[in-house]
Amino acid sequence: MSVGRIATRTLATAGRAESVVEAARRIADTDAGCVVVCLNGAAVGILTERDIVTRVVARGLDPATTDIAEVMTPRPRSIDESASAGAALEAMDRAGVRRLVVTADGGGLLGVVRREDLVAAREPVEVGPTRYLMEESSP
Repeated sequence: MSVGRIATRTLATAGRAESVVEAARRIADTDAGCVVVCLNGAAVGILTERDIVTRVVARGLDPATTDIAEVMTPRPRSIDESASAGAALEAMDRAGVRRLVVTADGGGLLGVVRREDLVAAREPVEVGPTRYLMEESSP
């Protein structure tokens, strides 16, 4: 199954100069789990719920006065919508991330795919020497 069919297309997007509070509100409003930080329609960063906890709250920063650019992950990893679920898992493993920005064939922003999305697809995928069985287990 292609990443484009699995990806979450409900996106929260933000600009680099917006506050972390604004980002958190967008995450809450869309239930997206992250905001993709965009500049001229291209993804230049990503800020996840976990980033807000570990990079803002745990450090005692004020989310109302902290710009997203200060705490986002720059240059988020991306993958083309036509890539396989296995290719997405490999890319996540190599980069040590749990989310990838999914781009359309024309290069535009399409959505985000999470490791959990790939598991929820419930189909076997090959990842290097490892085979992940993504199927519903029997009770």
